Amino acid sequence: MKLSQNGGEKKTSMGQKHHGDLSLSFRKTTLDVGGKIVYLECEDKPKLKDFYTENGFVVFGERKLDRDEMDDFEDTYLIQMLKYLN
Repeated sequence: MKLSQNGGEKKTSMGQKHHGDLSLSFRKTTLDVGGKIVYLECEDKPKLKDFYTENGFVVFGERKLDRDEMDDFEDTYLIQMLKYLN
C-alpha cells in the first residue's frame, strides 16, 4: 500500500482527527492482502513526520520526485516511511 499526503495544515489536522480510522484501515487492508508492512511517502514537514513517527512509522529513505510530481509538492523529494504490523 502506498500513501502520499500533502504537508498542508488542513490535511494534517484531518489525519490527526481520523487517526484511529486511518490506522485500522491500514491494518485491515494490509492484512487482507497478506501483508505486514505499510509503506508511505510524505513531504519532509515536521508535523507529518512527527504524526507518523508517533504512530509507529520509521523513516528509511527519500525519493526524488518524478517530473510529473514537481508541481504538487514544495520540495524536490518525499520521505519514505515503513511500519511493521504485528
